[in-house]
Amino acid sequence: MVRRRLRVLTTGALALALAACGSGPSGSSPASTATTPAATATTTTTPSATATASSATPSATSTTPSATSATASRTSPTGSVTSVTPTVTGSCQSVAAGLSRAEQVGQLYMMGVEGSQIGPQETAHLHNLRIGSVVLLQTPVMSRDAVARLTRSIVAAGGGDIPVLVSADQEGGTVQRLKGSGFSTIPAATVQATWSTGTLSSSWATYGSQMRAAGVLYDLAPVTDLVAPDAVSTNAPIGQLHRNYGTTTTSVARSVGAVISGLDRAGVAASAKHFPGLGAVTTNTDFGVATDETTTTSSPSIAGFRSAIASGVGSVMVSSAIYEKIDPGVAGVFSSRIVTGLLRNQLGYTGVAISDDLGNAKSVAGVPAAERGTRFLLAGGDIAMDADPATIQAMVDNTLARAQSDHAFAASLTAKAARVLALKASVGLVHCTR
Repeated sequence: MVRRRLRVLTTGALALALAACGSGPSGSSPASTATTPAATATTTTTPSATATASSATPSATSTTPSATSATASRTSPTGSVTSVTPTVTGSCQSVAAGLSRAEQVGQLYMMGVEGSQIGPQETAHLHNLRIGSVVLLQTPVMSRDAVARLTRSIVAAGGGDIPVLVSADQEGGTVQRLKGSGFSTIPAATVQATWSTGTLSSSWATYGSQMRAAGVLYDLAPVTDLVAPDAVSTNAPIGQLHRNYGTTTTSVARSVGAVISGLDRAGVAASAKHFPGLGAVTTNTDFGVATDETTTTSSPSIAGFRSAIASGVGSVMVSSAIYEKIDPGVAGVFSSRIVTGLLRNQLGYTGVAISDDLGNAKSVAGVPAAERGTRFLLAGGDIAMDADPATIQAMVDNTLARAQSDHAFAASLTAKAARVLALKASVGLVHCTR
């Protein structure tokens, strides 16, 4: 049924298209960048203000083409035509409605993949569960070509009519997953925040071009959290790791807007994180339960996310911290007050809401693993991220079981899948209208 409504790039065509995008500039191999603090937390290499920038291909253009046009040429980040985009034959909503329930649910999950190649368990899950997205985790130092081979194998394992969307945490500084030959060394956000918006945007167009050439079309960045000057030294997840774009609402807003713009020019989707902010906690949610005692629905920290939304960010990542002034005792990823009430209703966000990790993060350890994805989707989310492949089968099964018994929840799956398809359309994986 999907084939009659939507044409997508085949695995071979997708590989050719991505390979043709590989003319972005190569960078030096950065030092090891773990997600925990390193002795050398930042690099001070600042790209020139005249850094190579990708030619603009606005996401609004790629997501809302004329439904009557037969075909359309997609322009690569360097300006040359690399492929012919599929014919537009329907809205993302109608395409999503044509999916089976299992296919809809698969689109709503992101699975973690570790190492330089995909393992048999991950391969089976991608194929059998129709998992829609993957995040590259604990990636060793690999060349851009090697990462491209990995992403092609992931797309091939997924099969089906809708290609898998591959993502990574490519922030800079201590959090840079792609860091071998062909990838620039990206300074920490605190350094990037000192650049002009023009330099920042053009630099991220370069970084995004490198990602796209490797088949990674979704960057789980930029960090949009506001950390007050007096909280930097005690803020474990952001401030201590130099992941914040300054310490003022103005600095955060201007920086994240420039990053999103640069990635968009490269044909890479961005994700503003970690909503509604991790700047006022002391515990890293990867390692424990983090509680925010101060943030409200009108706090200054919300301004950065409002700016990211205005910049057309492809998704917003929801934090797993607990926000006592908004929804006491409930992790953000499970809170309908935060995902639906604040993000959707108050800020008017209509794009993809993605969770922070629901698999390995200690912040959600108190909730049975099988229930975590379903709880996020019930709260209003669209993509449940599970970094642990060992638990994703149970999460998917739980969501399917809930859809079987809850008619309202089942009915919501089409709209969620449609938002995911629109995100994929924005980077050229599929072509449906929003």
